[in-house]
Amino acid sequence: MSNYPVAPEPQETAAPEPSKFAMLKKLTLVSAALYLISTLVSLPAAMDNSAIREQMEMSGTTVDDAMLQAAQGVAIGTAIATLVVGLGLYALVIIGLYKRKNWARVLGIIFAILSLVGFLIGLFASGLMPTVASTSVFTTILGIVSALVTVYWLVLAFSSQVAEYLRKPSPLA
Repeated sequence: MSNYPVAPEPQETAAPEPSKFAMLKKLTLVSAALYLISTLVSLPAAMDNSAIREQMEMSGTTVDDAMLQAAQGVAIGTAIATLVVGLGLYALVIIGLYKRKNWARVLGIIFAILSLVGFLIGLFASGLMPTVASTSVFTTILGIVSALVTVYWLVLAFSSQVAEYLRKPSPLA
């Protein structure tokens, strides 16, 4: 045993989190909340028999009560399943980002691009279909706000500051 003190091993400290990455995480949560709100707002439309009847008649289908109830059940079930799957995917990205995983950023980019494509298709479809065009001002504004949040999320996700931060291995991992 020696009387000389042993130097402590150098410890790596975590790099400070860039402000753009902190904003990216916040926007992911905001986007998930907007998704939840927009899905919940669309649920009453899935329960509206007159709207379902009108859409079925526009397609040339003869509508009886049993068919109407079945279509309504499918619409409600689809809306709920979409909500659960969508929130699950948001959770996957959010958890990955909080664990500082680059795959979560890449997955989020893919989902954000798909979301924007869906939004643009919806805008195009609303110009072609009068029943879709009659959506409320609130849902239209909600869609635009969601698209803007998504675009800003993509700008942050593609920033070199965020990409570099996530590519560096975390000493705490």
